[in-house]
Amino acid sequence: MPKIIFIILFFVLLLLSACSHKDQSLRLAKDFAVKYNPEQSLDTFACRIKEYYQLPAIGIGTIDKNGNRTIAVTGKNKTANGSPVNALSKFQIASCTKTFTALLVALMVSEGKITWETTLYEIFPEFEIHPLNQKINVLDLLTHTSGLAQFWTDEEVFGIDSIIPGLSGPVEMQRNKFASYNLKLPPPFKNGDYHYSNGGYVILAAMLEKITGQSYENLVKEWIFKPLQLHTAEPGYSFLNDPHQPHRHFDRDNNGVGIPLQKSEKVPPELFNPCGFISLSIEDFTKYTAHCIRLNTGQSFLLPKHISSKLFERHLSLPDGTGVGLGWQIIEVKGIKTYGHTGSDQTMRAALAINPKKEKGVVFASNIGDLRSEQALVNVIHELVN
Repeated sequence: MPKIIFIILFFVLLLLSACSHKDQSLRLAKDFAVKYNPEQSLDTFACRIKEYYQLPAIGIGTIDKNGNRTIAVTGKNKTANGSPVNALSKFQIASCTKTFTALLVALMVSEGKITWETTLYEIFPEFEIHPLNQKINVLDLLTHTSGLAQFWTDEEVFGIDSIIPGLSGPVEMQRNKFASYNLKLPPPFKNGDYHYSNGGYVILAAMLEKITGQSYENLVKEWIFKPLQLHTAEPGYSFLNDPHQPHRHFDRDNNGVGIPLQKSEKVPPELFNPCGFISLSIEDFTKYTAHCIRLNTGQSFLLPKHISSKLFERHLSLPDGTGVGLGWQIIEVKGIKTYGHTGSDQTMRAALAINPKKEKGVVFASNIGDLRSEQALVNVIHELVN
């Protein structure tokens, strides 16, 4: 089965007309087919992107230097007998969720409930932890340098019950068992080396649940969604409870039209919510991204600057020059830092990017996750951030 790609799409390559997956070059157009005309509306641009790349639906949001937010949403929730999407439609944002989880950890650090250096052994002394895993700390997990298993293939995500038998009960109990299982095993990678890990973010959530006695789902709601007034935000797939929400499309027919998945197809267990499964409207996604600019510049009411700045520090550099923050990727173009994250499980696609120096931001979401949707994402980010 193909890998579930919780992608880190490096924004330097977006801005320089090239792009790369982990270990796999993207076959992207050398030029950007749909140009943005500032004299036209964002709605017009979104419609042109949707039509050119044949997307079922698309949502785009921008933040300008004055903090003004503009959104455009167009298309249908599914290609077969679908209904129109609107400003309240909840798009699934995949691994952009990791920026929320990293922010939640920072909030716990600010409250003194945990530190960046807190180790797995300190939180789970009752576990049988492999010696090589005992000193793994919060920063290791946030920067994907723990050495723990990645959990990003179909077999690992959809087949998790066959890997870890008996995953049942409340979701926080499932994450606790997930952590216990993984920590007793020898790590597949060397601690300190970068290996993108969804499993690491699940274990981070298990740590926060152990400390607070609350589920990740409740914590992210109370500590982030409510204070930022993200009224539509929720963990999981919104279409499971509301058929009018955007459905997922995994493939296309011979005419290039997206084929919607059945409701129950390729739905990951909710224990993976912390690494990739928040859903929200484009309006709220844009509002959240605008606040991320404030977090980056030390103007957030949620966190003091000395803690919020930690999220955006370059904690390590990858071979291509991309910096790794806490839930964020960092790149410098002509001395200007751009921060971003993207995500896809091959059935939908999303991205956010901020340029704090220019005080600009962009978000993108679509309910199809193939190569053409990725080309659309690159086109949008390049035109609206560059």
